[in-house]
Amino acid sequence: MVTALSRTPVEFNQKLAGLRANGKTAEATLLTLLRELKETSGPHLRARHWKLALEETSKMALTHWKSVIAEAKKELADTLKRFHDQDRHYAYWLLCGINRQFFELLDGKVLVPNPDESFDRNYCLSYDRPLSSKTLRSIAGIVRRTVNRVRRDIVCYPRTKTFHNRIDFDSSCYKVRSTEAGQFLELMSLQPGKRICLRLKGKSKIRGTLQLIRDTADTYSLRVYVPQQCEKKDRCCHRNRSRLRRDDGNE
Repeated sequence: MVTALSRTPVEFNQKLAGLRANGKTAEATLLTLLRELKETSGPHLRARHWKLALEETSKMALTHWKSVIAEAKKELADTLKRFHDQDRHYAYWLLCGINRQFFELLDGKVLVPNPDESFDRNYCLSYDRPLSSKTLRSIAGIVRRTVNRVRRDIVCYPRTKTFHNRIDFDSSCYKVRSTEAGQFLELMSLQPGKRICLRLKGKSKIRGTLQLIRDTADTYSLRVYVPQQCEKKDRCCHRNRSRLRRDDGNE
């Protein structure tokens, strides 16, 4: 998507037409919006920050829909126990992942699985009898109503906060410089070739993606993620504690 934003108007329109032809209207709409924002008077985010923002938004949306599907399966568990195997597997096929069939279900369509093409073998036993259109419509309606109820009452879509106080910088968006005067962080700015130099309090090992946080008092802090290792449990101590408990029980 970031690459598409830098294309010529003709190439960009061809990209949009291709997306719409393949049913990716949401992606085409988002690209159109980003293109309009990019063509307004600056300053604008650099391409790298566009990508980081889109990646985070995509992960947030992906996590949301995964949670919706997981909760819908829990809500349907008791109902599906009363179904025949093939009917139950059709319902699970509708919820087998974040794919086109799931969103077409939400749009009100009744999908007819093709065991040779689209019916995932993990969700299909033996396709001995074709499901009638009435059965398909009934099961799809139950699944759709359950998903909509989960979206309304259990898993709400995340909302954007009014106060934006965070910006991410991956390893290509900053440089770390240490001198006798202290440790300095040079961050990518909105102007190409120009970086913002920040002097840090103290010295630390900085790597990976950073988060620059601005609070309501206009003070800034930097978050650095460092991988942590879990402490290994001492098996000898565990055995000793178990032996003590047994001894206490005997007394």
